[in-house]
Amino acid sequence: MLGTLDCSPGRLEKARRPTKPPSIGGRAVRIELEIEVITTDFDRVRVVNLPERTDRRAEMIREFKALGVWGDPKIDFHPATRATIATPWRSKGEHGCFLSHLAVLEEAAKAGDSVLLLEDDCDFTLPARRDVPPVDVLWGGYSLEERHIEGAHCMGFSAEAAKRLVPYLRALLHHPSPAPVDGAYILFCRDNPDLKVLACSPMLAVQRPSTSDIAGPSTVGRSSLLQPIVTLGRGVKRALKRRINISGQGQQAFDQLVSRLKS
Repeated sequence: MLGTLDCSPGRLEKARRPTKPPSIGGRAVRIELEIEVITTDFDRVRVVNLPERTDRRAEMIREFKALGVWGDPKIDFHPATRATIATPWRSKGEHGCFLSHLAVLEEAAKAGDSVLLLEDDCDFTLPARRDVPPVDVLWGGYSLEERHIEGAHCMGFSAEAAKRLVPYLRALLHHPSPAPVDGAYILFCRDNPDLKVLACSPMLAVQRPSTSDIAGPSTVGRSSLLQPIVTLGRGVKRALKRRINISGQGQQAFDQLVSRLKS
C-alpha cells in the first residue's frame, strides 16, 4: 500500500541544541531550544562509506552534529564495498553501491531491525528535523523520471521490508542486466503493494555536491588548477540545494510511477 504524505511534527526524539548566548542587561543568558530531529523509530542508522573517503565521513559526522544526534549508539558507519568488476552493472561504482546496500539490509534483517540507510553524500534539509509517520519504505530524497527513480541516499526500511528486500536483491545479483539499487527499490515497491511506502515532500535529504564514488571525478574535477574554483562552486551549490527545490514530486507522482511500471 502506498502511503499518504504527512511530514508534520509529532513523535521524533527531541535534542536540546544551545544557541549563541544573548546578552540581557550586560549578562550572558544561555537559551536552549528543543529541535525535532531525524532519529525516528528506526532501530539503527547506517551510513555507507568507503573507508578511504574520510572527507565524506567527516561531513556526515558534521551533519549528525548539526542535528544534535551524533553520539547516539544506533548511528554507525558501514564500510562500503568496492567492486572489482562492473559486470553485470554499468560501472564498478554502481555494482559496489548495490552490494553495500544489500550488506546493510542483510545485517538489519538478521537482527530483525528497522534501518535508516544513508549514503555518505547525504545532506539533511530543514524538514529532516520533523517527524514522519511509520512506514515500510521511506524515500527521504529522490528525483522521479518517466519510468524510473533516481536517488537512494536517504532510505528507511521497516524490519519487514528489510526481511523481504534481502532475497529480492540477492535474486538480482544473477540478473543479466540488473537495475541500480534505486531502480531495484522502486521495482520492489511495485512487487510488494501491501507495504506502506512514503515519498517525502518536502524531502528530508539531498545529495551533497562532491566527487562521485560511482561515476568518478569529472575532467574539471581532476584539474588541480581548477580545484579551488570547483570547491567554491560546490559549496555554493550545496547551500542552495538544501533550501531550493526540495519539495520533491510527492506521493501522487510516486504512485503514478509505480503504476506505470506495472504496465
